[in-house]
Amino acid sequence: MSIKTVDLSNFNHNDKHKAIFDAFDTLDLGEQMLLIDNSDPSRLFNHLDNERETKLDWRYVEEGPDRWKVAVEKRYLSFI
Repeated sequence: MSIKTVDLSNFNHNDKHKAIFDAFDTLDLGEQMLLIDNSDPSRLFNHLDNERETKLDWRYVEEGPDRWKVAVEKRYLSFI
């Protein structure tokens, strides 16, 4: 299984949110994706965590200063 990579570095702020939501929504439970950004994407995490009824695991792989990488895994539905 390959890990989806989403490079947000060249997206404007509003497009980053759409890209992360679109990518996350295509993941099956247990699948992961790697987010790459040129700034700390923690606000994206908060937005995603608040908007989706899905639990996720968010782990920094690389933390700046010029590039952040975050592994995101779709864990389970919150109503189960």
